[in-house]
Parts: sequence; structure tokens; C-alpha cells
Amino acid sequence: MAAVLKKRALAEYNKSFQDGPSSKKLHLAKKPLIGSSAAAFVGLLEKCKSSDEALQLLLRISDCLQFQESDVEEAIKKLSEHFQSEEESVVRVKILWLFCDIGLECPGANLNNLIDETIHLIKNETSHKVIAQGIATLLKLGTKLSDDKILMMRLVGVARDNLKDTSHQVKCKCLQLISELYPIYPESDRTVEMTAEADTIVKLLGDYSNAEDARVRCEAFQSLLTLHERGQTLSASLYEPVCAALSDDYEIVREVALKLVWLLGNKYPENSVTLQDGETTIRLVDDAFIRICSAVNDLCMQVRALSCSLLGTTRAVSDRFLLQTLDKQLMSNMKVGTLFC
Repeated sequence: MAAVLKKRALAEYNKSFQDGPSSKKLHLAKKPLIGSSAAAFVGLLEKCKSSDEALQLLLRISDCLQFQESDVEEAIKKLSEHFQSEEESVVRVKILWLFCDIGLECPGANLNNLIDETIHLIKNETSHKVIAQGIATLLKLGTKLSDDKILMMRLVGVARDNLKDTSHQVKCKCLQLISELYPIYPESDRTVEMTAEADTIVKLLGDYSNAEDARVRCEAFQSLLTLHERGQTLSASLYEPVCAALSDDYEIVREVALKLVWLLGNKYPENSVTLQDGETTIRLVDDAFIRICSAVNDLCMQVRALSCSLLGTTRAVSDRFLLQTLDKQLMSNMKVGTLFC
């Protein structure tokens, strides 16, 4: 038995195998995704039978936003043509949205061409949402070309023309564009005409702080803050209307107005402010400090928190107002808080 097993083992050990023909190596070449490229989808727009189909196609274009440089201009042309024949505003909004994405993400996109096309498309537009998106597109594209002062003034002009729109969305976008794109020059380089024009812009934004819609009032004040952050000097004459906004019914307005009160108080500390009696005058920074202290009792938590943070950064306040505040207002509030604990 042992001899049989040994013989079988030797037979299996000596068995040889012949390799079959060598396998061929496959070389995988990635073909361009012609069927799913953004340019191909744009070409299908004209075949859409409904606005829903067009919207779905635009969403697919947005998902695979990749164009050959040679295809960008043709794609913009086709999108513009579909915009003018499209009845649904949501589709037109998406096209303007795509203009922005193409300009910011696609190499070879001509930003000036996109801006011109956007201005042309919203010129006779009636939908508030479409106009608002058009202004938003101009803002984002214009930010990339902020060194072109002539173009910036043109965009500001478009925004000023659309401020007459009845929609709060359009007004807010226009105010935002003006505050972010209006050219701000160093004071040493400003001519008399430049200064007068800048003052006109500041007044324009300030006028919208009296708008009926709280969102527009809020954006008007925020636009003034944006201009200041970019280097534009705000006049002390804004102080009174800003103070009036501290009693606005909407906390979004009170909050941004409080920031402006603090800003103007630190900017013009020695200016005089006449109190309600018509006779007594105090320093502007002292009046601002008093108003910020009063905002500590605001109904809105965000306004109260902002007030507390601004109190510690209000400079050059008279000692008597500091001592009076600590002695009466804050200590009184602490006692009330203790009673309710």
C-alpha cells in the first residue's frame, strides 16, 4: 500500500502543465464624454418640448459644468437664445445663474461678454426674480473685474436704474451691488467731482433706509457699512436717521442701525448733538454711548448681545456718562436679575 501511494505522489509531482497562449493586455482609453458634456446638453435645449424638460437639462448642465474653451461662446449664445424664447421665469433664472457659474468656473469664458449679455437680457424683463438673479450675476462677475472703473460705473448705473423696481429682492440686490462695486478712490486722488458723486451715492443708499419693507431698510444700512469698510467716509448727518431706526419694529433693522450708531460715534466723537428739549447739547459719542446702553434692554437677544459687545469698544466717552451707566443702569439690571433668580 505504501508503495502505491509513493508511486502516485511521484507521478503527480512529475506532472507538467503547459501554459496556454499569453493573454493580451488591454489598454483602456478614456473617451471624451460627448453624450454627457455640458456643451452637448446645451445643444439639446432647442429640442425641449416643455419648460420642465429645459429646466432638467439646465440642471444637468450645472452638474457637469465642463466646456472646451472653443465651445464656451457658442454655449452662451444658445443659452441666451433660449432665455428669450422661454416663458417660465424659473428657467430664465437658472440660465442667468449658469452665466455666473460659467464666468467663474470655465476657462476661456469672456466675462465682459457675459456681463453685456446679462444686461441685455434683463433690460426688458418683467419677472422680479429674474431681474434679482440678473443683478446678482452682475455683482459676482463684476467683482472679478473690479479694476475696470468704467465697467464698475456702468454696473452701478444698471443697479440704480433697477432700484425703482417694486420687489424687495431686486432693491436689496441693487443696493448690495452699488455698495460693493462703486469705485472708491484714495482721498488724495479724489477730485471735487468724485467727492460729489460719492456723496450722492451715500445719500441714495441712505434714502432707502426709509423704505416700506424692513429688508430693504436693513440692506440700505448694511450697504452704508460696506461703503465705509471699503474706504468711503460717511457723513455725520446720517446720525439722526440712524438713531431713529433704533426704534424700528424689526430687529434686523435695529441691529444694523446699532452698528452705524457705534461707527459714527467713534468717527465724530466731538460733534454736538441737540437733545429732545431743543436746548441741551452733548457730544455725539456720549449720545451714541447712551443709545447703545439702552439697546441692552432690547427685546431681541441678538441686539442685546451686540449692544454689550459695542459698549466695550466705544472710545472717548465722558467719564460722567461711564460712571452714571455703571452706577445706575447696569447695577439696577443686576439687582432685578437677582430678584428673579
